[in-house]
Amino acid sequence: MSAPAPAPLPELRIPLWSRAPQRPLLWLLLITAGSILTQGYLVGFINHGLQIPLIRHWAGDDAFDRDPFISDLVNTYTTAFFPAVGYAARYVPLPVLMFALFLAFRFATCWLGWRLGMVLFDDGVAALWTAAVLAVQSTTFGWDIVSEIYLTHGALAQVMALWALLLVARRRIVAAWVVLGVLFNFHGMHAVHLMLVLGLVQLPLLRDRALRGQVILGGVVAVLLSLPTLWWMREVGALGGTPPAGYAQAIKDWFPSHFWPSTWGMLDWLMLLFPVATAWPLWALAQPTQPVADAGTLARMVWLSILVAMVGGVLVEIHPHPFILRLHLMRLSWIMALAGAPFLARACVQLVRAVDRPDLPDARMAAATGVMMLMGLGVAALYRPAYWLTLAPALWMVLRYRGGQPGGRMVALMTALAVAIPGALTLSGVRELPVASAEAAPRGFYFIEGLFGLFAAVAVLSAWIRRAEGPHRGFTRRMLFQAACLLAALHLGARGVVMTYGPRKGAMSEWRDVQEWCARTLPRGDVVMVPLTQMGLRVFSNQIPAVDFQEGDAAFHHPAYVETFQRKLRLYGWEPAPIVGFTHFSRLDPLDERLTDDDARRLGREFGAHVAIRRTRHPPWNLPELYRTPSFVIYRLDDVPPPS
Repeated sequence: MSAPAPAPLPELRIPLWSRAPQRPLLWLLLITAGSILTQGYLVGFINHGLQIPLIRHWAGDDAFDRDPFISDLVNTYTTAFFPAVGYAARYVPLPVLMFALFLAFRFATCWLGWRLGMVLFDDGVAALWTAAVLAVQSTTFGWDIVSEIYLTHGALAQVMALWALLLVARRRIVAAWVVLGVLFNFHGMHAVHLMLVLGLVQLPLLRDRALRGQVILGGVVAVLLSLPTLWWMREVGALGGTPPAGYAQAIKDWFPSHFWPSTWGMLDWLMLLFPVATAWPLWALAQPTQPVADAGTLARMVWLSILVAMVGGVLVEIHPHPFILRLHLMRLSWIMALAGAPFLARACVQLVRAVDRPDLPDARMAAATGVMMLMGLGVAALYRPAYWLTLAPALWMVLRYRGGQPGGRMVALMTALAVAIPGALTLSGVRELPVASAEAAPRGFYFIEGLFGLFAAVAVLSAWIRRAEGPHRGFTRRMLFQAACLLAALHLGARGVVMTYGPRKGAMSEWRDVQEWCARTLPRGDVVMVPLTQMGLRVFSNQIPAVDFQEGDAAFHHPAYVETFQRKLRLYGWEPAPIVGFTHFSRLDPLDERLTDDDARRLGREFGAHVAIRRTRHPPWNLPELYRTPSFVIYRLDDVPPPS
């Protein structure tokens, strides 16, 4: 007598987990709008300190014609993006143009992410969550950023890279290379990275006579399309020029995180440890039973981007040749984040779907883990890899359950790791924060990591104990899952409120007030001393900062500028010193704090500055005060009586 057929599994009545949502375009618009509302949109932030002046230059604004830093970058920042935006800004107000482009690129990112998820898995739910993963700002090891919250040429590069990945998944070999050739003219570094990884992935295709011609043709067309920018780079010495002596050591003394793993701090290593520790379970959990596209090629691109990036780091440690430095190989992690997003989203959705699978021994733990993984999209970009790493033991346990009941030793090990990882992060992480002052340190995120890591440990242990019969077994599992959902909702809600309203007050808004005062009061194009870690004075003030952290970026585009930059820093008392983690940034604030009245006058004479901006938390100067906010004070440096 044959066994009765199993009853069909009930469908989970949550459309975002089980059924393909209707009207995906509407969902993509909501994801786009939600990503901006919860993360914000910034102008004058970080790289805008040099990029907006470049755009204004190409728009015909002469405010920075006397600025040697911007005059140098106009020639050596070899991308067609800023000239194109600048010419468009002659006809459209720049704020309107920038926001429109930001919105268009963010929506294009979401749409291409959705298309990539559909092509790889034919799963409408996972495809929408792929869009959500890509819409959230993320920081990757080697310090690259996905979906930045301000407009830059990286936003266009991200759209074109996703387009190329979509073409790769659809086996459109020549078309993918054509997109990469065009991309080189807008973001040469990311184009080279994608060409390198795609070329390595497609090497085995050269053995196939039918595909060999497509790969070669695609490569040749990509090079031809790159020629305009290659010619520009050669003309300005960015390609083939000889860097100054000591260039590699100067980069290591200033900003080594892109290149030297030996200078990494804890947060840097966490950004690498998360993908390494979870790549296999995420891939295994995401795999469809019948792949509908070339998911394997994209998965190999993820692994190759990690491998080549770390090989690049080892090469720099052994032989820091300027050519290797300028390839920025460790920033291939950007490809890992883009190509890996569909697998991450699909794995999380599959985990959540397990809540409606009573036949699975790990159903409740898998669902709770999936919810907590998706909840991580609400954690700040710097801390998300650390938060997700706390869930790595749960992911491995879910995968192990799919292969059969794990033994007690493995459960004990995973439970110990689930407690130890967040514990170590909570105890040690607060001592390394990427801020100039402790007053801005978001230490609460480490508490959240500890809280949810502890929950993950309880979930792992509960899933193992469920083998035993008992009247409270089902109640415990339900409470664990419901607690995960509740905590996720509370955390995401709080995170959205903080990100929406936080930038409207505090030092960020005051910094704009300071710039607007300078624009109203000071002559156009005047030189102003600023705190070394305070970037972006040019954006709203029409003034030239004497020197700031942002100016060091010129060394990546024009190696000869590194001598000028270091000469300015030495006027503040800066000297090369070993760097670990964020000390390249945090060690600058004490230099500002130690400046005296006489130092301020001396620096003013050196830079030709008549005005200096100082943080109010630093000791005050005995100089005439011109303007004050709770965070900043502006002093006049000349026409003051000599000190008594």
